[in-house]
Amino acid sequence: MFESLCFVWPLCAVLCALYYEQFIIHNSILMSDHISREEFRKALWKLRTGGTFSNHEIDEVENVFRGDMHEGGSSAGISKEELKQGLHYLKHHPENHHLSPHEINKLEEAMRHYL
Repeated sequence: MFESLCFVWPLCAVLCALYYEQFIIHNSILMSDHISREEFRKALWKLRTGGTFSNHEIDEVENVFRGDMHEGGSSAGISKEELKQGLHYLKHHPENHHLSPHEINKLEEAMRHYL
């Protein structure tokens, strides 16, 4: 009985390693360091329906990240660095929008959920 297990264990180890490698490769393709257009819309919808943001404030957020959303290829969407820059702009230029510091923090929380 133990002799037959000697042949099975190495085969099992190889199959598990191949499965694990495919799992890692597949999931690394699915996971991204960018917020997609769809994820951006979901985050804004959550902020709008939660009563935190008005339509005008949503428009202001969209204007800040508009260029990032229209990129193509591998840089499509909002990267971590682009999110950081957009939030920095909102925090340091309150005269250019109607978002309160509390709303900016809510925006950051909603967006980071997708990174």
